[in-house]
Amino acid sequence: MQQSEMINKIITVEHEAAEMVRQAKEKQARVQEDISGEIEGLRTLYTIRANERIDLVETQERTVMEERIAALEEKSLRDIGHIERLYEQNREKWICKIFELITGADCGHD
Repeated sequence: MQQSEMINKIITVEHEAAEMVRQAKEKQARVQEDISGEIEGLRTLYTIRANERIDLVETQERTVMEERIAALEEKSLRDIGHIERLYEQNREKWICKIFELITGADCGHD
């Protein structure tokens, strides 16, 4: 092989190597873009799923809270009713007792 043929062969191999490097870099850039797209897609998917779970938990917690509030309101109404019945049953006796405590005089109520 002559020197000029050898130089041409080296130049050709160098151009082929440079082309291979260029193609590899392009492929690497495309793969990197694909990976970035996949990562972004997964982030979006995870965010959607997390928001759905948050909404579900919020709904469940709201339901539990509303049930507890309703139970407390019902108990409060029962307690108020009980206190009102006690007051009606013992009003005269309590008034008399308060009168006796304040004045020291017997109000004559049994």
